[in-house]
Amino acid sequence: MAQLFEHGYALIIGVDDNQTARLKLPDVAKDLNALSQVLMNPERCAYPEQNIKRVQGAAATRAGILAGFDWLQQKLAQDDNATAVVYYSGHGYQDVASYPQKYYLVPYDADPQKLEETLLPATLFEAQIAALQPKRLLVLLDCCHSGGVQAKAVDEPDLPSAYISLAFPAPTLSGEKSMDVSDAVAKDISVLAESSGRAVL
Repeated sequence: MAQLFEHGYALIIGVDDNQTARLKLPDVAKDLNALSQVLMNPERCAYPEQNIKRVQGAAATRAGILAGFDWLQQKLAQDDNATAVVYYSGHGYQDVASYPQKYYLVPYDADPQKLEETLLPATLFEAQIAALQPKRLLVLLDCCHSGGVQAKAVDEPDLPSAYISLAFPAPTLSGEKSMDVSDAVAKDISVLAESSGRAVL
C-alpha cells in the first residue's frame, strides 16, 4: 500500500455556480475533480483526503472562501513541515475606473448591485495567502485569460462596464519555497478547451 503524504494540505476553491446566472462557470467543477484526483492519487501526490478542503458551488461565498483559508491556516499551524496548495478557479475582475486599479475574485454571492460588499478583493486574498506560512507553498490561479489554442471563449458576464475580465495579479508569496501559477496575462481572453471542457493553462 502506497504511503500517504501526511504533510500535504490543499484548499481548492471553485466558483462553478453563482447567484447571478451569467456568472456561472459549470466546467470549473471538472477542473476541481481532476485536481482532487491528482492530489489524492497514491502514485502521484498522495495527499490524505482529510487534508483537502473543497469550497465549491453555493459554499463558495465570500465568507465561505475566507472560512476555507481559516481551515487551512489551522492545519498548517500544527505542522512545521507542511506543503500547501491553494487553487482558485472562477472569474477574476479588474476595476479599470479605480486608481490604482483594483482586482477582485468573484464569489458565489457576488451582487452586481453591491460589488464592494460582495466581491473578494485581491488585497484580501493576498493577505490570506501571506498568513499561511507553510514550508512550501503552491498557488494556482485559474481566473484570468489564456489564448493561443483552439478553444471556446467564456462569455463576459453582467457586471458594470468599469469591471472587466483581466488577469488577476500574482499574490505576494512567502515561505522557504513558494510558487504562483496564473493562467494568463492581462490581455488574453479566458478559454475552455473544446475537447475536455476544462480550463486552458
